[in-house]
Amino acid sequence: MNPGPTFAVPPPRPPPDFVRRHRVGYADCTVGNHVYYARYLDWFEEARTEFFLARGTSFARWAEQGFLFPVVRVEADYRRAARAEDEVETSLRVAAVGRASFSIACEVRRVSDGHLLVEGQTVHAVTDAAGRTARMPPALRQMLEGTAPPA
Repeated sequence: MNPGPTFAVPPPRPPPDFVRRHRVGYADCTVGNHVYYARYLDWFEEARTEFFLARGTSFARWAEQGFLFPVVRVEADYRRAARAEDEVETSLRVAAVGRASFSIACEVRRVSDGHLLVEGQTVHAVTDAAGRTARMPPALRQMLEGTAPPA
C-alpha cells in the first residue's frame, strides 16, 4: 500500500532573542493604507537598538569605544501588509557571529492573528571609527551570543 507523498517538515525556528511590540502609525502607511516597504527596515533597526539596550549596552557606547556596525547587506521578504493601527511585533534573533561581522534575523508579525508580514536579515560589519574592518571585541561577541554577564 502506497502511503502517499511525504513532505519535509522544516525544523522549528529557535526562539527570538528579543521582541519589540508597537502600533503602526498612519505616517507609516501609503495612501493605500499599507505600510511603506522601507518602514519595516526602520522597525528592524529599532528592534536592534532596543535589543542592545536590553543587553546592557548601546550602539553609542560602542561608538565611543571606536567601533561601528554598519549594515552591509539587508534582505527582506514581504508576505502580507500591515495597516494603520495594527499592533505588530518585531522579533529578532542573532543568526551568526563571525570574526568581524554578525547577522540579525528579523520577523514582523501582526499581533491580532499572528500572520508573518515580513522576514529578513541584516548583516553588520564590525569597523573602527574610520570604517576599516576590525576584529569582533570579545565583549560584543559575548553579548551577541548571550553569554555576557548581567549588566
